[in-house]
Amino acid sequence: SKAFETNAVMMTISTFEGGKFIDVNDTFLNTTGFKRDQVIGHTSYELGIFPEIGLREQLKQLIRREGKASDIETTMINSKGKRLLCNFSAELIEIQGELCLLVVMTDITEKRLAEEKIMLSEQRFRQLAELLPEKVFEADNLGMITFMNHYLLSFFGYESSKFSEGIHITSLFSRKSQSIIRDYLRKSKSSPELPSVELMAQRSDGTQF
Repeated sequence: SKAFETNAVMMTISTFEGGKFIDVNDTFLNTTGFKRDQVIGHTSYELGIFPEIGLREQLKQLIRREGKASDIETTMINSKGKRLLCNFSAELIEIQGELCLLVVMTDITEKRLAEEKIMLSEQRFRQLAELLPEKVFEADNLGMITFMNHYLLSFFGYESSKFSEGIHITSLFSRKSQSIIRDYLRKSKSSPELPSVELMAQRSDGTQF
């Protein structure tokens, strides 16, 4: 009971067949904006919490078949009409001989918005990189290149299939410059900005510039 009431995620208990709420925790009430007396004894359909019609029936069929449901994403609507994205899991429990559904929900709206913002930023960066008459690449913290614009690919003489196989930053430079690049990579993990450096680059045919 304490774990239910004080949990940081939304938790509800409802009758399995009828879907009437038996109990909900404070996190659920705070997130949805409903009062306890508005919820207890009513169904999510009556409250209009879940706009996806048929979700509960699909959930019941899944639980009958597998005994539980995990990591399902859906949209919920709070008392003010605001749409929230949530991830929920559910399982059957028995309360005084009645089959009930324990549902645990997490509001992932802000997380998803942050992910979409990053994806949009990444998309804009790559679109801009393709328009620039400059050689542009992006690499992860291990030095593996995660993006190369077409100008760089053609200038170095690489096919796009070569990139899909995986290219390390050092592959773009001469043997003499590779040690400088490795040192640069090490420093980049602790320094947000590094000074410009001159290096000897090397095309796929061995010519250098």
